[in-house]
Amino acid sequence: MSSCLESLSTEILYEVFDNLSVYEVFCAFTGLTRQFNIALAQYPVRLDMRFVSRYALDYLCCTVRPEQILSLTLSDSVRSCGQMEIFLKSVQIEQMKNLRSLTLLEGEHAILSSILTRLPCANQLKSMVILDGQIKYGTQILAFFGLPSTFDYTHPLLNFINTPLHHLCHLAINVGANDSIQQMFSLVPRLQSLFIDIGYTMPELNQLPTNLSKLTLVNSNGKLSFNNLTQHLACLTQLKYLNLELMNVSQKVTDGNRWENFLMKYLPNLVNFQFKFQIHTSSDSIDDIIESFRSAFWLEDKRWFVVLNKAVPYSFHESVNILSTIPLYTPKKWLYIHPFKPMLTTAPSSFDFGYYIKHLILNFEVLDCNDNQSLKGEWNYTADNITTDKKMNFSMEDNRLRSYNLVNVQTLELHGGNYRHTVTEYEKISKIQTLLTLRSIQRLDLGHAIVSMNVLYALLNIVPSVTHLTVSHIVKLEKLTMDNHSFNQIKTLTITSWNGGQNFQCGNGFLSNSMLCRHFELFYQLFAYVEHIDMPVDRAHDLVSTINGLQHLKSGTFRFSSLSSSFIWSDECAMKQSFEDEIMRKTRLSSNDFTCRIRNTTCHLWIKVDEAFGN
Repeated sequence: MSSCLESLSTEILYEVFDNLSVYEVFCAFTGLTRQFNIALAQYPVRLDMRFVSRYALDYLCCTVRPEQILSLTLSDSVRSCGQMEIFLKSVQIEQMKNLRSLTLLEGEHAILSSILTRLPCANQLKSMVILDGQIKYGTQILAFFGLPSTFDYTHPLLNFINTPLHHLCHLAINVGANDSIQQMFSLVPRLQSLFIDIGYTMPELNQLPTNLSKLTLVNSNGKLSFNNLTQHLACLTQLKYLNLELMNVSQKVTDGNRWENFLMKYLPNLVNFQFKFQIHTSSDSIDDIIESFRSAFWLEDKRWFVVLNKAVPYSFHESVNILSTIPLYTPKKWLYIHPFKPMLTTAPSSFDFGYYIKHLILNFEVLDCNDNQSLKGEWNYTADNITTDKKMNFSMEDNRLRSYNLVNVQTLELHGGNYRHTVTEYEKISKIQTLLTLRSIQRLDLGHAIVSMNVLYALLNIVPSVTHLTVSHIVKLEKLTMDNHSFNQIKTLTITSWNGGQNFQCGNGFLSNSMLCRHFELFYQLFAYVEHIDMPVDRAHDLVSTINGLQHLKSGTFRFSSLSSSFIWSDECAMKQSFEDEIMRKTRLSSNDFTCRIRNTTCHLWIKVDEAFGN
């Protein structure tokens, strides 16, 4: 096998490498032969660190030469806190002379500043995205919308870059009231694609770059009239892709005939037009609005179908509606009791709206039992008091759900239910199999459901691809472990309520310390292979116990009711240091095994776990 690979040219080898992650490439091929070592040393690397483990980060920082890096993405998200600082200490950024794309997500000011000031040849960058993790309010995370390169100009640290970016073709910006848009545009003379969110402000938009081929405009203040909007667009004769998301627009903006005339006259090269308008209109005028989009231009020439629907289903504000093209309307998340199809649409009756649903929410409840009443009863979490005369079922019309093409559901969220009335076997649970295609479901959300561990076990048996689990209560651990049950498939676990052992409540009182410790042990046994956990904790002991109990844990988000009850500090740095010292003193982790970030009363940990490549 080795000789066959050695016979391949370097170009073909690079094509093979491109289909693997950078970590896989260097782990698998380093040291095999001299030819592979030479090829790896010259391989142009595109490092995307958003989803790598701490172990992989350390390995890549030591293995990849800075000169090889063409593209770099770093993230200080809750699952990789401290990543930028580790990279900054491990890699000589000044030597990344071939870097053409840089993305920094959720970093702190000091780290971002250090990276930017040490960056060589910033004016050669084709792509740059910076998202400030310290801004908690008023900052919208810009969506990556399929562009080969983007640039977020709103971050204050971009003042370090004051020279024209001649190679930058794509720009994404949030605009404030005092921002000089024209000055920004002057720094990017070759701009081809623009994403601009003007929020609730109304800056001057008199001179959009005329060579734009793609434009996305987002506005929340409703001050753009049809005349004002089309005045800005009329000069963009090369525009091929236009996306408008506008709030509180006037009646004229929703007139399909006006848009048809404008587009045919001023934007003849337009290939794709998507829009989403929030409108306040009476029920008498909605038919006129939808009819204006039924001409041959919309339905036959362009096939741009639109929908008109209430902004919020069952809202008291009956006059607030959304007019949009189908790609921007199609809901990715659907609650079963809400209308499935839009109020009005120009799409053919055969159009498949169900195909786009990714997240399905269903009611999962006990028949002949009122949830509000049942929740008042005492819960016995340790006794095996399964009630067999009550059946768990779905409050839905079976035929209705089967008629929808819900083949792409990735998240199944169940609401309701009652712990005391549990199905003894899979009789009712297996009903899901007849209603949905389960092979694509990766996330099971029971955060708003009250079900026993027996029901959870039954659910996970019929959705074996689930790796993300959200639960609200952890109950009946003893019975499951006695039956040798486990949830080894779960890699990401979210617990919505923990309450310092109240999840392990016994009758009217709490468990004794010895019983509580036993239940923690059973919990770690059931979820032994969890790599990411998000859970509330009342005591530092819960956090310490979780770190020691889950040996495969790579990241954790721990939400304290009050950090001050567990640790004492004089300032933020002292708080972080006190927290880290406590972790090193009481857990299996050393100083080199984890990084820590504390935000208000939430602690995020990124943990280094040994990884045997190929296992």
